[in-house]
Amino acid sequence: MLKRAKCVLLLTIYAFRSWNYFQATTFTYNFIKTEIVEVKAGLPQRRSSLTSHILLVNEMAKTNCDKPHTQVWIALKRLDQNDERVIALREVRITRDAEVATIKQLISHSFGLASQVTLKIRNSQGSLIPLNSALPANTKQRPHVLEVAKTFQHVTPKPRLVAMTVIHKSLKSRLQSAVRRIERLEELLPQIKLQHHEEMNKDIELLNQKLIFLHKRMKMADSRCWKGSIVKPPLW
Repeated sequence: MLKRAKCVLLLTIYAFRSWNYFQATTFTYNFIKTEIVEVKAGLPQRRSSLTSHILLVNEMAKTNCDKPHTQVWIALKRLDQNDERVIALREVRITRDAEVATIKQLISHSFGLASQVTLKIRNSQGSLIPLNSALPANTKQRPHVLEVAKTFQHVTPKPRLVAMTVIHKSLKSRLQSAVRRIERLEELLPQIKLQHHEEMNKDIELLNQKLIFLHKRMKMADSRCWKGSIVKPPLW
């Protein structure tokens, strides 16, 4: 098992050849320190975690060698352990255009953090900044602060302001109102059909009157004939 740990260490140093050797060694050492004990115990999920670490190294080595990067100093606070002190300070290499999930996984492995925690990062002025590939470069004297918290650690759920019985009564009254409106429409449906039929008959009768008037005009136009001379002389 120690031979396996040494292999992972050498693999990390080789894969991150564009990184400095101190950071590559620190990256792997922190992972081994938190994971290798459970690997010795034979836990399958830790073996898969070790495999994911090797895959992460290979993936980052492929994507990071030729791309611009930013050296970022990050200080760690374990708020999930009710400790507001800075307990670790490390330099992390962030590749431009890297995905957020990859950056979070890289930082988690660098500090040996579990995957079931919430990560928040603040600049040297204490303001929250997005944890992505656009993290600004800084110095060791003014690092970013990574706060590790439990899920919903700083959220206190409040009791429901509206009881479920009130919601049920409201929904029931709305449903009954809709049912009454539908029943009323069903009662008025025969009257609506009758009114529609009467309006249609009126429209048809009006069209018939217009057609009769047009037919008379056409007959009057057809009855005109030429008698061979102008009955009324023109006005010129």
